Amino acid sequence: MPVEVAGVRVPVGRAAEAAEAAQTVCAEYADEALYHHCARSYFFGAAWAQARGLDSDLDRELAGRTT
Repeated sequence: MPVEVAGVRVPVGRAAEAAEAAQTVCAEYADEALYHHCARSYFFGAAWAQARGLDSDLDRELAGRTT
C-alpha cells in the first residue's frame, strides 16, 4: 500500500500493526468489495477531516496522521 493516498498518510508503527491485523481479519471473513469499501471510507473520512482542520481534535490513527 502506498505511504500516502490523496494527502492522507497511511498508518505506520503501532497504528500500522492494528491496521494490518484488521486487514487480515477482513481478508479472511469479508468479501473483497467490502474491504475496498472500508479503505475508501477511511481515506475519504480522513481527507474530509484534514480539509476542515478537524484532524487535530480526532484520534491520530482515525484521522490518518501518525506523526
